[in-house]
Amino acid sequence: MRGRRRSREWPPRRDPHADESCADAVADVKCDEALRALARLLARQAAREVFERESTDTREDHSAPEDLR
Repeated sequence: MRGRRRSREWPPRRDPHADESCADAVADVKCDEALRALARLLARQAAREVFERESTDTREDHSAPEDLR
């Protein structure tokens, strides 16, 4: 080949990982949504358990010894 050498290919190639990074971003968004939904579900369940426990407990004050009450 005579003349100037090209410093890079023409036309420039697409990034072969561009589609993968786009798919990864979509998967990350879906994963984030699923994790948020799971966190909301667990928070509701924990609140429900605390409410049930408090509503069924007989609230006794154990902060002072029995002879001082």
